[in-house]
Amino acid sequence: MFQKDYILRMAEEIAKVMAYVLGLVERKDLQQAMQVMDESLLEKLDTDPEWLMEIPQEKLLHEILKDGVIDEPRWKHIAALLSIKSKVYELLDQEDLYYEALNRQLLIQLALFRHQKGVYSLDLVHKIEFAISELDRERCSYPLRLQLFYYHWEQEQYDRAENQLYELKEQSGGNKLLHKTGIQFYTDLLKLSDQALNVGKLPRTEVIQGLAEWRSIS
Repeated sequence: MFQKDYILRMAEEIAKVMAYVLGLVERKDLQQAMQVMDESLLEKLDTDPEWLMEIPQEKLLHEILKDGVIDEPRWKHIAALLSIKSKVYELLDQEDLYYEALNRQLLIQLALFRHQKGVYSLDLVHKIEFAISELDRERCSYPLRLQLFYYHWEQEQYDRAENQLYELKEQSGGNKLLHKTGIQFYTDLLKLSDQALNVGKLPRTEVIQGLAEWRSIS
């Protein structure tokens, strides 16, 4: 009961902060908006804003999934604030920071998605899809792309998962674990019906071809 009350109270406080920040953004008071967000991250979510933007993404993912447990309310709010921060950076014409905040927001949201294990929030999926639409292919890190691969696979978007798999192959330069993952991907797909594969936009002929190609990689 205490835990539930704490989560609800924190959600209400963060919602007020976000509403205030969005008002500042609408009035183009961007520096003040950024300051309020950073103060909220530090005070209410116990997260250093500089650390959040500078920690390597692999380590950020490790922090999100620390000890196999995820503080879902906390990271949900952090992702929401990063979403607004990215828009503020965009309005300030700080392109590099815009994409960095966007990528970290999406990394957190994808970790939340995988943590939900089949019971997905449509709101979260909509936020993920919107963030994906904003992505720059050239600025997508390996850790983020790997999470995107698993996301598309779990969403039965097999053609999109395959695209990410080949992008990962280009980035990895011959990662043995990725090679194993690729073979597992196509092997699992072959167990599905033709209808399921067609809905996922990856026909059986292409799955067979993909498996043969990945098996041929030394």
